[in-house]
Amino acid sequence: MSGLEKCEKLLHKKVPEMGSKIYYKANIIYLDAEDVALLKEGEEVTLMDWGNAYIKNIRSSGVPAVITDADIELHLDGDVKKTKHKLTWVAENQDAEVMEANEYDHLLTKKKPDPEEHLENILAPVTKYTQEVYAEEAVNTLRKGDIIQLERRGYYIVDSVVPRKVLIAIPDGREKINHLSAKAHYMKYVAKQSHTTAADDLAAKRAAKAAKKAAQKQNSKQQC
Repeated sequence: MSGLEKCEKLLHKKVPEMGSKIYYKANIIYLDAEDVALLKEGEEVTLMDWGNAYIKNIRSSGVPAVITDADIELHLDGDVKKTKHKLTWVAENQDAEVMEANEYDHLLTKKKPDPEEHLENILAPVTKYTQEVYAEEAVNTLRKGDIIQLERRGYYIVDSVVPRKVLIAIPDGREKINHLSAKAHYMKYVAKQSHTTAADDLAAKRAAKAAKKAAQKQNSKQQC
């Protein structure tokens, strides 16, 4: 394949009246990093809206090793039902966009706070998670207020489009964290790199507050 191959598919496979969109295939495609981390040499996977392919020549770098890229050999006669991984992808395209995807979490660390608990002691230390996503050319037509579905991620509302598109995730009520989500990325990388967890951050804030109160109390005694 040379250059981009123009393709068309339904916006919603179960609701054809919604219309269709244009997407592209190319020699170079991008996968979600969290998906790539699960791949194995020689494994057959399914590239959604394309077909099956074998993963070959996986290349890594860094310590610990992180997969940076790999070769893909198409196997379009392969059985989609037999592959473990069904992967979303985006072709390398100069008209593709990098968007900001935001997820907002619960403000409190408890579903049912005890009546005697102080609010500041159960405030979640992190309530917003952000990541950049590489999106296909079709997002160029999005406008503020539009609601879209990012496959295998969920539904988002377009919060702004200038200087770049910013999305906000629409909660679906599920407790399980999607491994592709911004929150999952934060928990796996950001919190781990800082060697602290959300619980550690909360404990540190509580300790600092307690120390401040103790100092104020001591100063009050000295003034008396």
